[in-house]
Amino acid sequence: IIPGGQIEVLLSFPDNLSPGARYFKVDANGFYEFPFERIDHKTIKLTLVDSGTRPGGDSNGDPNDGVIIDPGGIIVALSPGDLNGVGDVDLTDAILGLQVVSGMRPANVYGPADVNDDDKIGIEEVIFILQEEAGFR
Repeated sequence: IIPGGQIEVLLSFPDNLSPGARYFKVDANGFYEFPFERIDHKTIKLTLVDSGTRPGGDSNGDPNDGVIIDPGGIIVALSPGDLNGVGDVDLTDAILGLQVVSGMRPANVYGPADVNDDDKIGIEEVIFILQEEAGFR
């Protein structure tokens, strides 16, 4: 890129990203969250600036060298039972689980919220969610 310039990078993922997905980068000082624009359910856009600093997303420490070093990755931190991927477990998740169990196909159900490692959303997830909401877990 032009020294001191910026570049937009599109990252596409094979599966839908949950609404709670975040992008993290790493440099010599550790991990930090980096903002992105969500293009659709599977694609994000990063705007990187050749600044040599964290705010620009350039981890090489050399401003205006025309090189951007960009170690980073997407993080989808879902709680068990968080079927809608908003970051917490509530009755909305239980309703989504019941819809799946009954054969409906609701949009935006996230498999990583599986509670028993069978890679399915089933009655076990619904019971878990209801127990969470009732304070039994």
